[in-house]
Amino acid sequence: MYRGEYLYIRHTLDGEKKVFLQAEDVFLKRPTSSYDEKLVKNGIIRQDEERLVGKAVCWQVGYDDGSGQVRPVLVPIPPMTPVYRPKPEELKAFINPTGPNISVGTIYPTEVPLKLDLKILFRQGALIVDGDVAT
Repeated sequence: MYRGEYLYIRHTLDGEKKVFLQAEDVFLKRPTSSYDEKLVKNGIIRQDEERLVGKAVCWQVGYDDGSGQVRPVLVPIPPMTPVYRPKPEELKAFINPTGPNISVGTIYPTEVPLKLDLKILFRQGALIVDGDVAT
């Protein structure tokens, strides 16, 4: 898992819909046990790969409500909800606009192109530079 990576969970009320999340902080968590302190004191270092758990703090992007609009989930997401990595086609279908757009790069770690919707971009404000003049 990488910082900024897109993940998804199943909608808590409608399991057919995918709620996309973006990883903000990613780290490994290893639960401790009662004998760990004794092993460290004796100089024994043992790595148990099965006890390493990936953990991420994510922010919710939302889900496609079927009309092309991205909506947030308004109910709490239960702890320990299974998280999935989307296929590139799923991410592309969710993240890229269908109307006029401009490509600005790719979404890491995939090769999915990142496109911005020109209608929204110009409605919210844009800077057009032509030589020395900016509007």
